[in-house]
Amino acid sequence: MTYKKMFVAFLDILGFSAMIKKSESDPAVLSNIEDVLTFIRDEKEDNDHGILALKNTGKRITTFSDSIVITYDADCKGAGYYMLTDISYLMIGLLSYGIVIRGALSYGDMIHDDLRCYGPTLVRAYELESESAVYPRILVDSNVVKAALENPYNTKKDEAKYIAPLIKNDAGEYSYIDFLNVPFDDDDERYLAISETIRISKQGIIDNYAIDNVRCKYEWLKAYSESKLK
Repeated sequence: MTYKKMFVAFLDILGFSAMIKKSESDPAVLSNIEDVLTFIRDEKEDNDHGILALKNTGKRITTFSDSIVITYDADCKGAGYYMLTDISYLMIGLLSYGIVIRGALSYGDMIHDDLRCYGPTLVRAYELESESAVYPRILVDSNVVKAALENPYNTKKDEAKYIAPLIKNDAGEYSYIDFLNVPFDDDDERYLAISETIRISKQGIIDNYAIDNVRCKYEWLKAYSESKLK
C-alpha cells in the first residue's frame, strides 16, 4: 500500500452534539437529524452507485458520526475545481435542513477506499478545521490552487478563471470556499440560496444569543451571506 496524491476535505457538522442532546426531548429535532444523515448517506450512495456515480473516476466519500471526508484523486482532470463546487453544493443542500458545516480542504498524500481512510493530508485538513476555521466555512490550504491547475479539465487559463470566484480571502491568513458564488441555474436559485443562508444565520443568532462562542459563528455567516446581496 502506498499513498496517492489527493484533494482531501474534512467537514464537520456544527452543533451536532447539542442537537443530539435536544433530540432527547424534542421529536422534531430527532426527525431532522435522521433527515440530515439520510441526505448525507444519499450523497454517498449516488457517488458510489448512482446513475452519475463518480467513484470510479476518483471521487470517494466516507462518513462517520457528524464528520464527512471527501477525496478526489489528483489524476482526475479538473479534480480541484470539482471538489470546490461539490463542497459548495453540499453546504447549500445541508442549509435546507438548517445545518451549517465547517471544515478544510487540503492536497497531498492520502489513502481512501472502501475500507481505509487515512493519511497526513487528512490530518492536515482536520487540524485546519479544528484549530483555524472557527466560523462555518471551509478553509482552502495554500497548496490547493496550484495542485488544481496542474491537471485542469480546461486550459490552465480557463481553469484558473473558473476557480477564482470560488475562493475568498478577507485579508486573513486563510482563504476559504466562497460557496454562494458557485454556479446556479438561474438568478432565482441563487437568490433562494442566499436568502436561506441569511434566514438560518439569523435563527442561529437568536437561538444562541447568550452563547458568545456560538453566536459569533452565525453572525459571521450572516455578514457573509448578506454581502452577496450587495
